[in-house]
Amino acid sequence: MDTEIQKQIEAYELARSKYLKKITKDDLRNSRLLCEPQILRFDGMTSEERDHVITTEVMGWEPHTFEVPAFLSHVHYCRGSFKPSQDMNHALQVFEYTLIADKTRLIPCGSGAGLFWSIYYDDIYIGVGKTPQMAICKYALIINDVLLYKINAA
Repeated sequence: MDTEIQKQIEAYELARSKYLKKITKDDLRNSRLLCEPQILRFDGMTSEERDHVITTEVMGWEPHTFEVPAFLSHVHYCRGSFKPSQDMNHALQVFEYTLIADKTRLIPCGSGAGLFWSIYYDDIYIGVGKTPQMAICKYALIINDVLLYKINAA
């Protein structure tokens, strides 16, 4: 990988980790409302389309690169094999990448319609899905929106 590109990735990751610690409830509420159309589109996508969105938009893996991106420490991944909307291990990698320590919880919930999963930041819900993978993916889209806003506003 080009050293200039590597420096840009490192600078982004430093800014991202800094702003991840500074996210507030209001930031999340605002992004949750602004991302509602994106979440609705995400719900209507195929699993492959969802995986592509999370892999490229949240995790930053460019679709036309052949190198393993920084967030994937396992060299056995190849392009197209990272499936966070389908595979719990992959979803947990996304969750860890976007995790706000000591504030974020993945909780199983029940209703008359059956079991579903929610992700909460303190006392506000961020993502919800029929599977924990889908809840994590929706949460990651919202966290990514907050981070991009904060980084671009800086």
